[in-house]
Amino acid sequence: IVFIFFSLYTCHLFIECAEGQNPCQDMSVGDCTVEADNIIGSHPYPQDICQILCGLDDLCTFWRHDETKEGTNEECLFISTDYHQDCKSFAGPVSGSITACQGVDQNSCWAILPEDCYYEGERLTNLEPGPGRTSSIAECLLIAQKLEVLGVTFFSFLLSTEECQLFADVPSFTCTATGGAATAPPIDECETEGTTITPATTTTTPATTTTTPATTTTTPATTTT
Repeated sequence: IVFIFFSLYTCHLFIECAEGQNPCQDMSVGDCTVEADNIIGSHPYPQDICQILCGLDDLCTFWRHDETKEGTNEECLFISTDYHQDCKSFAGPVSGSITACQGVDQNSCWAILPEDCYYEGERLTNLEPGPGRTSSIAECLLIAQKLEVLGVTFFSFLLSTEECQLFADVPSFTCTATGGAATAPPIDECETEGTTITPATTTTTPATTTTTPATTTTTPATTTT
């Protein structure tokens, strides 16, 4: 089993573990392994129903929804274990604590994580080691930490290309999957409370207002005597 949550550094109580602060802020996982014997159900359920019905199943402790499998039995999985411990790709802030995220309250909105995300932002490609040069999340995080003095604030490790991507800021990103603990609040409530579960890139186009001056025509009155 490959664990994504490495005890690389301790949780700083006054930063990452402060009460009311999300220890998994801006973090996502990918390439998660879900063993067949840990899948207790697979259904063509939309995301909200997937979560609700998992919570009503006594054997379901985690659920996973994949938008790319919409309409198939692979869209919604009921899982008996915390499969987030078996993810091989990871992204997050250099200043964040993976250990703190590992210990997230499973009854909170923060126990729901975005998965398989695509990032767009200010890449620092000149600082990156390049594809095929990094073999683990731990190595990528260490590289990002060492380069923090050069402006690196966010990293993303991709297993498929063994690539450590480095960013100057938290990039915008879109995700195709979501998963979390059965005991977490309903995902729509979490989004209402301001917790971003599946971040998306939003483009705002300013409205253009055109004002046409009114034309007034005055017709002189005709008086007949």
